[in-house]
Amino acid sequence: MPAERLTMVRLNPSTRIAGILTLVMAASLAGPGCTPADVRFNEDGLTAFRGQEYSQARAAFDEAIHENPDVGAYYYNRGMCEQALGQLGPATFSYSMAVKINPKIIQAYNNSAACYQQLGQPERALDLLDECTRSNPYTGEAFMCLSRFLPGPARPR
Repeated sequence: MPAERLTMVRLNPSTRIAGILTLVMAASLAGPGCTPADVRFNEDGLTAFRGQEYSQARAAFDEAIHENPDVGAYYYNRGMCEQALGQLGPATFSYSMAVKINPKIIQAYNNSAACYQQLGQPERALDLLDECTRSNPYTGEAFMCLSRFLPGPARPR
């Protein structure tokens, strides 16, 4: 049975959360257990997110997670809402759940690192991005995310 394709949203990491939000449609392969109900909740959440109704979007993603807790994209999307609402602690938890389920959601590492940076924990942000490059060693995007947080050309280890 072919996997369903789900949509995730992204914040542009170079903008402040309170500033302009940029939605980028990305694809994530969901597991074979996706149901029409959880996919519908995800789509409802995306619609609300695009309309900048972040609390409503978060509630829809919560429903999608309740229906199917095994899809990392749903946690990622919930984290996006929490980050947009300024709920940085819960956002880092949602992002960590997303990468626990699917370590290939590189933007979840990046967004979580941005949250930790805003929380005044830059070392935690860099450690998280190091984890991202270890989990995704052949993906240039992982190294690009790390380079955005480095103060110079390289981080000594």
